[in-house]
Amino acid sequence: MALLPPHKDWMSAPLHSDEYLDGLESFLKFMTDRLGKGTWCSCPCVRCHNVSGRVVPKIVADHLIRIGIDPFYTTWYFHRESFEKDAINVETVGPSSYSQYEDGYSRDIDLVSEELGYVHLDGLDESMDESSSDEDRNVDEMSLDDDSNSHNE
Repeated sequence: MALLPPHKDWMSAPLHSDEYLDGLESFLKFMTDRLGKGTWCSCPCVRCHNVSGRVVPKIVADHLIRIGIDPFYTTWYFHRESFEKDAINVETVGPSSYSQYEDGYSRDIDLVSEELGYVHLDGLDESMDESSSDEDRNVDEMSLDDDSNSHNE
């Protein structure tokens, strides 16, 4: 059975209110149940924003009591809350638009690349050879021009 995250109304409650402290306790329990008691984790306080490195749960608790939780951290993905609750059931109609090539890449990636104008590398060697021969021809023509100019002087 999946462990459901506690409600999050407490995150906008006044910092030292009973609602905030009760919610904080439920968050800390959720966090330690998901990550383990001694596991280092990111701190979701207003100052750290989950990006200031990893700390022990005791430090997280201290920061959340003294500083408060980041109110924009509404899906606790750094603390192993899954996105499943937000999943939408989509009925598939007809064949899937997601098809795999033999090399494991999706046709969808090619479609995005075409829209964004990325260069396809298929046939790159051939075009490089053509480009090289054109450059060689241009260099030869330039040297002929230089020779004819030197004779005219």
